[in-house]
Amino acid sequence: MKQLLLFTAFLIAFFPSWAQDQDNGIYQMVEQLPQFPGGDLELQQHLQKSFIYPEAAIKQELQGLGVYSFVVNKDGSLSDLTVLKPVGEALDQEGLRMLKAMPLWIPGKINGRIVRVKFTLPLRFTLEDKQVRLRNAPTITKGYATVTKNPEFPGGQEAMERFLTENLKYPKALRKKGIEGTVVVKFQVTETGALQNPIIMKSIDPALDAEALRIINEMPAWEPARFGERKVAVPFYVPVTFSNASAKKAKHKN
Repeated sequence: MKQLLLFTAFLIAFFPSWAQDQDNGIYQMVEQLPQFPGGDLELQQHLQKSFIYPEAAIKQELQGLGVYSFVVNKDGSLSDLTVLKPVGEALDQEGLRMLKAMPLWIPGKINGRIVRVKFTLPLRFTLEDKQVRLRNAPTITKGYATVTKNPEFPGGQEAMERFLTENLKYPKALRKKGIEGTVVVKFQVTETGALQNPIIMKSIDPALDAEALRIINEMPAWEPARFGERKVAVPFYVPVTFSNASAKKAKHKN
């Protein structure tokens, strides 16, 4: 029987615009992002220590990417836990169990004021022979067991958020119909930083899926991942959210 030998999680806080959901006071973009105490590395280590690969998932050889959504409240507690992209019942529930058992996070802020923030957390569950991934990194291709530096949008996470805010086109017809949600796109970041083979991992609507693919294809070259000093190709996942609350203040080109 296979055992849990590799569990990877990479954290993507995705916010398409500076906007607040007026119904529940939850922000989708903030100046200071909420974070796990100690940062992403501590989050990875916490996940590694608390994760138990379910026996049912081992027997079924379940693995893959699960995407979770939750709200980081003003007191740092997590609420509204949701599985956006399921892997299988056993792994989905284990992911939710870990999230429910987490310590308080450091909440997000706007202008120094603590606010509630919606967060998206993709978790990759993988069965692998006698290896444990402790770093905050996507799955590596071409035989690399880990990377020493993740691929990055030029300018970092905040620059990518601005790019999405300024360039994402939310079709008016779909906004009027109330069609909204998060599209998850997977693509390859090559050794040169080029983005290749984007595919939809979680679909909302054909038109929104097409827009998510368009904006990924229009992104500039990224800083590639590194294994030591060597540049390597890796797959990466980006959630692209479409919401009426966000569209009200975003400067989208329709």
